[in-house]
Amino acid sequence: MSDALSGFIQNYALAVSVLAAIVIIVVTYIVQRWVFSLIKRLSNSDKTPLPGGSILANIARIIIWLLGLAILSKVCFNYDLTAFVTALGVGGIAISLGFQDTLLNLIGGLQVSLGKIVELGEYIEVLGQRGRVVDIGWRHTTIIDSSGSLHSIPNSLMNKNAIASIGEEGVVSVPFLLAIGSDLDAFSNRAVEAARHALGHAIGDKGVSVLMRGEEVGGLAGDITVHYKRSRITSSDAADKVLRAIAPVLTEYADES
Repeated sequence: MSDALSGFIQNYALAVSVLAAIVIIVVTYIVQRWVFSLIKRLSNSDKTPLPGGSILANIARIIIWLLGLAILSKVCFNYDLTAFVTALGVGGIAISLGFQDTLLNLIGGLQVSLGKIVELGEYIEVLGQRGRVVDIGWRHTTIIDSSGSLHSIPNSLMNKNAIASIGEEGVVSVPFLLAIGSDLDAFSNRAVEAARHALGHAIGDKGVSVLMRGEEVGGLAGDITVHYKRSRITSSDAADKVLRAIAPVLTEYADES
């Protein structure tokens, strides 16, 4: 029986190698998909200490494919990749120079992710771009602004530039000057109601506040502060809506003398 099996393998060596290669590739593909999904799910969970983003999942995927390639070369071609890895070590300097930007972005992504410089779901401002972090990949960090536009920031630049955590709520501040003797309570109620109505569901949890600074030349000075949710409206649209809603109230109570 064993002689017959050995003879079959010798006669159909190419077919056996092809079949083994297919099996190894399919198994490697299934394993890397499963590991990628598992790490992504764990990274996006608040119950695990793993950093968010897809960078760790992608690194794991590459390692699994390399292991699969090593197994395939050994089983199907009887070739040990140890010598190849050694050759890579000798030519590592040349390779690193050729892929310098890629390596810088990879290292930067690991620093951003593992160091938790930014986290998924956090609202940040970097290089003039504002938005919510939706992914930390092995090449770039992706943020989405309130208009739905995606911005990809190279990880190497994330480490070299200042990153501001701006929070989930933005602020629109409107200074005003009222006539002496104005009913401040009535004005405050109307201004708050107008701002809330203008923003609707985009109004922030901190709402609207009216703060008087005191008497200045020409009247009573103060500020209307409106908090809005960055996920619902852009800063420019929020400012436009608030100003248009409050303008009639300000005109009514302004000192026209």
